[in-house]
Amino acid sequence: MAILTLTVTRQETALIEKLLESGRFQNLEEIVQQGLQRLNQESHEDSAREDALMRAIQEGIDDMEQGRYTEIHDSDEITRFLNDLSRDTAEEPSVADK
Repeated sequence: MAILTLTVTRQETALIEKLLESGRFQNLEEIVQQGLQRLNQESHEDSAREDALMRAIQEGIDDMEQGRYTEIHDSDEITRFLNDLSRDTAEEPSVADK
């Protein structure tokens, strides 16, 4: 196990003291470990979101290349398109209905 030296601001010191006083953490090591675990989890979640976004972008590109898109030229067409989309979504059976 490595020993690290850490410099913190007054605000961070106050937060550390508050966390220790609350009893949620027994020592500074627990606070740092929890923080590192959360950062690691966030990193994995960010990667998963990025992967999903890249797949959705590629799906959109593929759809456009295959001509699966709707051209909309003015606000009336946008309104009609959204109304149709909303109606179509409302008419789809829910998972509970299947």
